[in-house]
Amino acid sequence: MKWTFELKARIGLVFFGIFLALVLLEIGLRIAGALFDLKYYKVQNNQARYRIFCLGESTTFGVGTQDPAQENYPHQLELLFKQQFPQTKTRVFFSQTIGINTSTMLYNLPSTLNKFKPDVVIMMVGLNNWWNLSNSNVLLFNKHERLQNLYFRTLGFFDGFRVFKLMKWICYSTGLIQMDRRMVMDDVDVTDAGAVKKQGRQARRLAASLEAKGHMPVFFKVAEYDIRQMIRICRERKIKVVLCSYPGATFGALKRVHERVAREEGLVFVDNGSYFDALPDKPSYFTADGIHPNAAGYKLMAAYIFNSMRHASVVPKEAN
Repeated sequence: MKWTFELKARIGLVFFGIFLALVLLEIGLRIAGALFDLKYYKVQNNQARYRIFCLGESTTFGVGTQDPAQENYPHQLELLFKQQFPQTKTRVFFSQTIGINTSTMLYNLPSTLNKFKPDVVIMMVGLNNWWNLSNSNVLLFNKHERLQNLYFRTLGFFDGFRVFKLMKWICYSTGLIQMDRRMVMDDVDVTDAGAVKKQGRQARRLAASLEAKGHMPVFFKVAEYDIRQMIRICRERKIKVVLCSYPGATFGALKRVHERVAREEGLVFVDNGSYFDALPDKPSYFTADGIHPNAAGYKLMAAYIFNSMRHASVVPKEAN
């Protein structure tokens, strides 16, 4: 009996140790996030005459570079404005968040606009909706699937913890967990043997069948809803909006959402995806994951966005 009690006590201590380690890791990650805020969000230039805010995630923050604050596309964009329109004090701010979904962006947008008071908001968003369900509006589009709703609610709860999202990211990155392709169906070029092999012919055919019937993966529906709501909030404040597609390997269905929303809302659409796809040396502008640009890629993307904005006269009045 004594041995059984000691064994239970040891097992209890092991579980308590694991729990305590997770709590400490969660606190550490939140402290690290706060330090990010101090480093990247401390800048406020009340003297700026033209203010741009770049809303996005890792591809806006500058993941893939050695010094994101100096090499991401928002900073490169600011340099272009200063070079081309030196008479105007332009400042470009950006999201320091990584892995955020569009629903959280929508929730935070009013306070973000109050803080930075931008004249223009550039959006490149939606890529993380499928794996980060924290505060997600996914239940608005999944009303009749009770079991799946419970699944989404549970994941949404746990996604509120940094430790859980870190572990999930590690599992996806290492291939320990494979994403459910039915939730993020995309087009695959059937002439590209590597792409077909990676995603699977069956998934490709199912995606085509769903799209032909007018169905859209739920996470892209969420992206479209959230983006339209964010556009509405910006317009209520007389803020111009520029919508961008992602430059690297992303879901084609998400790009079509961006295109359709931009067309129907009358926005400037910057098709980074098509621009980079047309480059003969495209891989040289990206990191190994094919999603995040390197420093040269961000610089090229900033130039393309700048030229698109200038062509559409989304520039300071003095520069028109």
